[in-house]
Amino acid sequence: MFLFISSSVAARDGFIAPFKLGSYYEYVYQEPGTNIRYSARIVSEETVKGRTFQRMDIYNEPPMNIHTIYFYFDTLTLNIYGGEGARCPDSLGLKLAAGFKLPVGYIWNDCPMGAFFFSKITLVENYSGIFGVTDTLKYVERKDTIGVPIEGTTYYSYAEKFGYMYFYRGYGSPLLGGAYSKSMVGAVIDGVTYGSVLLDVTKISGEIPIGYNLEQNYPNPFNPSTVVKFSLPKSSFVTLKVYDRLGKEISTLANEKKSTGTYQYVFNAVNIPSGVYFYTLQSDDYIETKKMLLIK
Repeated sequence: MFLFISSSVAARDGFIAPFKLGSYYEYVYQEPGTNIRYSARIVSEETVKGRTFQRMDIYNEPPMNIHTIYFYFDTLTLNIYGGEGARCPDSLGLKLAAGFKLPVGYIWNDCPMGAFFFSKITLVENYSGIFGVTDTLKYVERKDTIGVPIEGTTYYSYAEKFGYMYFYRGYGSPLLGGAYSKSMVGAVIDGVTYGSVLLDVTKISGEIPIGYNLEQNYPNPFNPSTVVKFSLPKSSFVTLKVYDRLGKEISTLANEKKSTGTYQYVFNAVNIPSGVYFYTLQSDDYIETKKMLLIK
């Protein structure tokens, strides 16, 4: 799956460039019998050869868990390109993903590796009401087709302001091997919440605490979700991670700079087995770990 990142600079003709720095997104991974929510955040911008690339950190995506992708949005053409790590990049190190100005029927070869594999723009429309937004937003759909030795199709959808919205593949599920999909269900952009957001670290108090504090999760034992609270006496870059008994990282709940205050996170363990786990809060000058018990 690709997540496509855009420049935070507003594009031409009033177009609202998607994936602004700091924006947060939640998606749902679905296939028969499986419905797992995961999250992503635009954490930084990096300039390479005069182009501003966005870094998206993705958390808890099954089965990939935590990974990072870089992408580039061209504000002139309104095209989205894959950046570092993109499959089959061109001579400039970019790979076309989609474009809001490309005509319906536009076709390009996604990756010539001996199999018949091409991408096609199948829809370019204007929509209103996406996550309650009354403004009309541009929306584009891309279809990929692959031939032998595997035959199947993949669909991607993108919207102005929000970016990557929907993914469907009719084959090759990483869990069960069949069809699967990934859909955006909520976002926080410029501090405004759209749709359904459940996994984000939420600030519940702006009062200045006496010191750092990581509270015991509650309920504990839990099934399948529990609340983790922590307090910061000063603005700090913090990480909040969950580990198993062997020290393997299971989930990253927070990995960013937070202002002074008290925060809470609802940790959903629907896709991990029963057992003892540990969660650790760490900043530049503080670290604390507590134990929690998942019983299913």
